Amino acid sequence: MCGLVGNFKPSGNGSASDFLEVLILSNHRGPNHQDTWCDEILSLGFNRLAIQDLSEAGHQPMQSPSERYVVVFNGEIYNHLLIRKKLPRYAYRGHSDTETITHAIDCWGIEKTLGALDGMFAIGIYDRQEKTVTLARDFAGIKPLFFGKRDGDFWFASQFNQVVKGLGKSKLILSPEGMRDFLQLGYMQAPATIYQEIEQVEPGQYIVFDGRKLTRKYFQRWPSSVAQAALNKESVEFFTHLFQEEVKRQMIADVPVASFLSSGIDSSLVTALAQRIMPDLKACTIGVPGYQFDESAKATAYARHLGLKHVVRSFTPEEAIGIIDDHFRKLGEPFADYSSLPTYIICREGRKDATVMLSGDGGDELFWGYPRWNTFLQHSALFKIPLQFRKPYLGMRRASGQKISHGPSYFSTVGGWVLNNQSHNAPDITAGILPATQNTPGVQNLFNGNDTNPATLKNWLRWNEFYAHMQRTLIKVDRMSMAHSLEVRVPFLGKSVIDFAWSQASGYGETHFEKKRLLKQALSQFIPQSLQEQKKIGFSVPIEDWLKGTLKEEVLDLTIGSQLKGAAYINEKAWKDRINGFYNNEHNGAWGIWILYAWQKWAQMEAEL
Repeated sequence: MCGLVGNFKPSGNGSASDFLEVLILSNHRGPNHQDTWCDEILSLGFNRLAIQDLSEAGHQPMQSPSERYVVVFNGEIYNHLLIRKKLPRYAYRGHSDTETITHAIDCWGIEKTLGALDGMFAIGIYDRQEKTVTLARDFAGIKPLFFGKRDGDFWFASQFNQVVKGLGKSKLILSPEGMRDFLQLGYMQAPATIYQEIEQVEPGQYIVFDGRKLTRKYFQRWPSSVAQAALNKESVEFFTHLFQEEVKRQMIADVPVASFLSSGIDSSLVTALAQRIMPDLKACTIGVPGYQFDESAKATAYARHLGLKHVVRSFTPEEAIGIIDDHFRKLGEPFADYSSLPTYIICREGRKDATVMLSGDGGDELFWGYPRWNTFLQHSALFKIPLQFRKPYLGMRRASGQKISHGPSYFSTVGGWVLNNQSHNAPDITAGILPATQNTPGVQNLFNGNDTNPATLKNWLRWNEFYAHMQRTLIKVDRMSMAHSLEVRVPFLGKSVIDFAWSQASGYGETHFEKKRLLKQALSQFIPQSLQEQKKIGFSVPIEDWLKGTLKEEVLDLTIGSQLKGAAYINEKAWKDRINGFYNNEHNGAWGIWILYAWQKWAQMEAEL
């Protein structure tokens, strides 16, 4: 896990000191070694967090054996030793996955190599012969990769703020569509960013830049629907074995490995399987003594039953307030999921025990983990009725005493309803705050679901969650773990697990499912049902209390008393009315207010570049 940066300038390279200033912005992503490589048109830089092969043989930027390609690579390739067996014999200098990639590209070419990789990665590849740069991002979007072009100057990096600094922040133009995405959802959905000149490589995508034009292609994409098998005892046994192997592959490292353990199903299953492989595995839990969201007691019960080496580290909500500025600074981009605060602390504490941590992220998205999907499924048939007839029809049904969600009365498609459900500043209640434009094409495409067939809708909901909401989670975990030079691995997002998940039905009727039924059955082999049935608490923060208490003065100063970033695209009166309405107890949209606050905090941090 590392930080990469590159500047491709066919008209001639820029200054070394300016390039170094951009590179050091990602020092925290890779504190073990820093190096650069350059020729007359390209500069590459790398900050290394050494995980596999701690010797100089793993340093980057790394040239391929033929010296045709130069590679910078952030992430881990779990099947790289298997790939080595398929390649022609070669006298490797070490056992890093980067060296495997460079040899594979020499032998197979770039596209075939990318398709063979199983892991989490962001890769920059310079073809010295063709004078092209190829950028690629893993199929689930675990690792970030940004790029931007202005006046023939092409930058790419692990961090958004690096590309901003490279291109020159004063010369960049805000995207009103991107601003709408952020103020509505609280994060930036690939491929868009907040600036018109900067993009994100999409999950499973690679782009090629030849100095003049960009070519975009995909090497991996999961379908929105596949043939599905019934859930039964055999599928649970098969999954347990398959997932055990995935966890084992993701424990490859030359540094200490541990596991995050919460009170939920996903991290508990990952931890239980990891302990089979590493009996002295250490599990880490964060506790908040006396706080209603403290999940350490249930996690401790799991750990005691499994016989784990269990570490519980505690912090107070006041501590989270104290790290707000560094937390926003390490994000490096507009981001407003306030659970990033406890995630920052969890990762900081986890780094005391290991350099690599296993996580349960992805389990909800792949294995029917969100009960709200039942609501969408149970109302899907209503969307066959045109909206102008549906609204009065449902009004009559509600008047007769029937309980029906209000969503079908306001949205013409299921996808529009889902988007509204994910929006913390929903357009129908925050008129004027969002720029008067459409969302970016990426968001529009993700939420265009309009098929009311329950079987199709089930798959669409899971596909949408994978490429939308889960991306927000992955942004949060990557930025907050890298803030502490910690690598977090996600076994649920291995290729074999994703393939299996897509092949499995929910196990229930067309319009209902029990969340994570398969995972619960798998976990029952290690933890009794009686322990699992204790309610998951979920790790959160008292955001409304903070906004109206400790943070009130700063929130009001930044959001009302300071110049607004992008003020030309919004209605400042509507913005201020929304904030004042929150403090006057006229609405309880705390998350939406946090987004407005986070927008201004990002602008404040960007001014430091």
